[in-house]
Amino acid sequence: MFGSLAALAIRHRVAVIWLFAILAGVAIIGVTRLKLDFSSRSFYGGKHGDVAKLESFHNQWGLDDNQFIVVASAGEPLEKNATIFEKSRIGRLRLLARELTNHPDVTRVVGPHTVSTFVGRESRITTAQKLGLLSLDQKHGALIVELGFSSDDLPRVVAVVDQLRDIVARHSSPHLQLEYAGLPAVRAAFFALTLSDQALFVPLMVLLVALGLFVAFRSVLGVVIPGLAAVLPLLFLLGAMGWSNEPLGLLNQAYFTLIPVLSVASAVHLYSRVGEEFRLRADAPSPQALEQAIVEASRRVGAACLVANITTALGFVSLVTASMPILRQFGLFAALGMTFSFFTVVILLPALIAVIDARTTTVRAVVSSSRRRPLEAILGRCASASTGRPGTVIGAALLFTCAATWFSGQVEIDNRVGDLLEPQHPVRRANTLVDTKLGGSLSLEVDLTGDVRSDDGHAQMEAFMDWADSQPEIRIVLGPGRLPLPRTTPAGDRAHITLRTGDIGGQAFIALVSRARHIFEVSAPSLTATFTGTSYLAYRGVNEITQNLRSSLLLVLGVILVSIAIIFRSIRIALLAALPNLLPLLFTLAVLGAADIQLDPLGAVIATMALGVAADDTIHLLVRTREELISGVSLREAIDTAVRTAGASATITSLILAGGLGINMFSSFPPMALLGLLGALVILFALMADLLLLPAMLMLGGRVIEAHFDVKSR
Repeated sequence: MFGSLAALAIRHRVAVIWLFAILAGVAIIGVTRLKLDFSSRSFYGGKHGDVAKLESFHNQWGLDDNQFIVVASAGEPLEKNATIFEKSRIGRLRLLARELTNHPDVTRVVGPHTVSTFVGRESRITTAQKLGLLSLDQKHGALIVELGFSSDDLPRVVAVVDQLRDIVARHSSPHLQLEYAGLPAVRAAFFALTLSDQALFVPLMVLLVALGLFVAFRSVLGVVIPGLAAVLPLLFLLGAMGWSNEPLGLLNQAYFTLIPVLSVASAVHLYSRVGEEFRLRADAPSPQALEQAIVEASRRVGAACLVANITTALGFVSLVTASMPILRQFGLFAALGMTFSFFTVVILLPALIAVIDARTTTVRAVVSSSRRRPLEAILGRCASASTGRPGTVIGAALLFTCAATWFSGQVEIDNRVGDLLEPQHPVRRANTLVDTKLGGSLSLEVDLTGDVRSDDGHAQMEAFMDWADSQPEIRIVLGPGRLPLPRTTPAGDRAHITLRTGDIGGQAFIALVSRARHIFEVSAPSLTATFTGTSYLAYRGVNEITQNLRSSLLLVLGVILVSIAIIFRSIRIALLAALPNLLPLLFTLAVLGAADIQLDPLGAVIATMALGVAADDTIHLLVRTREELISGVSLREAIDTAVRTAGASATITSLILAGGLGINMFSSFPPMALLGLLGALVILFALMADLLLLPAMLMLGGRVIEAHFDVKSR
């Protein structure tokens, strides 16, 4: 079937190329419609009840994610007891606050200089400290700049934060050092880093991959053909997202790495096999010989490409069982990307290769066997070592599996807002100062209903707030009777308490909510409390995504193995392939555990990529082994040939992609740096598992393999 499809593409090569060019044009138009959504809402938008409660809270009490924080520190020259309240410093703060208040997007500015409007002068220091506006040593203060819109409006946040930052910079001096923090500042800085890193590292990765392909194939064609197979599916996917109004966000930005990595592997396998088939016809090189080589290569490799794409796509589709909409959408669109990848490889690539005259020196260079002989010799020795002592190889792999299982169990599933920025970033440093010295950068909102003005209601709220004051995670407590804002409705049927915390992490934040809910049920039985807030919903949403991804990884592995069993019609073969496909996942998690790196959504996506890469190479090796067995050679010879040929393509692909992904380790955006490190390690782990462990597993199941692939196929 695939040979016939390739022959059809070759006969109509010009029409095929024009068709894909038109589709690329349509996709480019779709990309121009693509929207960006790095908002917190993307992580909890599917929980309609919780979203409605948060919107009700915002309608009644105002936004909770709009506080841009200016951190003021008493600088040099410093007298022994100099504080923020020193006359010249407080005067400069007033000037800054006045200019910030005049900004059209700022609704209010609260700081140490405004405390005297709430209380008498004699208690303003104590009050400022209780409100989180002044540190205990009085060396640091905070201006709370409330914006008139949610920080989820990212383009507007970026523009306004840039303007406010310029205002702050004009007032900063050695005498009064000013920094900026808060959720809007974090989101603006994160967005700027994301754009700059994507603009730098994606092209750099493409360049490195192109150089790797050129070194491997020594021709421009060897770069263009596999390169198009990597880039076009991504372009088609992004175009489809644009046309279907699916936004690009924090999680699915991994497509920029994931889709090219999975797509280029099949292209390299097909392109390498064309060279191998053409070498067999090297005594009479001609355009006809090249076309025959393309058809034969497609016939032999097309099935493996189909199987590899189906198993990977089904693995992604299995994510629809996750509870989070963002994860379900991620899986479905990733599967669509793999579909685009398959059709690009089996239809467009044969047409493109056929455009080149087989008599040219370019093709001769591409198909020259001398280029791959050293690599094939090395792989042949690896295959001999693995098949010669399969028990030793498998025993060592099992020991590594046990160690990796233990380390992977140490992986902490958590995330922090500050982790979006590197530790040296000025916004992260300022946020740390707010979290440790001032009132904290995040909040948990408690929306109360009931008779809040009655003596019982007031006493119950006071009891709850007293408990909150005693919790180490909570920096300040704002509620009825505690300045600066009114915290009850005129009708006395609703009240509002704010618990401000530092960036304590998703797990600790959710645990705090659970404790607070329990305490409130005990201390305030006559009132009803709704725990809400942007921080709470976002933390819980990200935690659920990561947990869903971790639990879904085993489901993805199961789907891949079941697919292998169905396609090869053998449960035993799927079981033999299980360990080589499981190890890259375990090793990835083990690296996280050993390095004490928290598992976040992008880290979990990397683990998914591990399964896809390992499954693709496994399938190509299995298909080539079956092909050789059918030709009449022994199992050991079949494995040796499969490792030297299909394994060579897998090695070329893996080394190129590991280098291309590894460049992201130099990113200033921590999630991308983690993706670069683990992405490179994952691909190398998958390569070692397929080249060393899979041959040993096949030898272990020798009779099963020979009976199924050789005798049964005949």
